[in-house]
Amino acid sequence: MPRKKLYMSEAERRACIWLASTMDCELDAIRFQYRASPDFILPDGRGFEVKLLLKKHGRTFVVGQRQLELLRNQPSCWLLLWRKEGDSPEAMIPTTEMNADSLMVRDYRIAIDFWH
Repeated sequence: MPRKKLYMSEAERRACIWLASTMDCELDAIRFQYRASPDFILPDGRGFEVKLLLKKHGRTFVVGQRQLELLRNQPSCWLLLWRKEGDSPEAMIPTTEMNADSLMVRDYRIAIDFWH
C-alpha cells in the first residue's frame, strides 16, 4: 500500500482493498483522508465513510455530531458499515438516507459522540 495509507485503521485498510476490488479502480487511485470525511474518495468523486459496528450493540455505529451533519449533506457518499472481523461491509448505505430527524438509518442506530 502507498505511504499515504499508513494511518488507516484495520477496518479502513480492509475497506480500501474492498473498494479497489469491487469499484473497479486501482488501489493507488483511491484517496484516503486521515482527518476528514468521507474516509475515501474514488477517482470518479464518490465518497465512502467507514464505520465499525459496535460489538456490544451489534446494529449501532458511532459518529461525531459535526461529522454526521457533514455526511448528511454529501450527495455521492456512502456509509460502509463493518464488523470488526469482516472482509466486506455488512451494509452500504447512501448518506442521503440519514434523516436529520432520526438517529436511525435503515435498521442501524446512530450513536452520537458529542466530544467529536
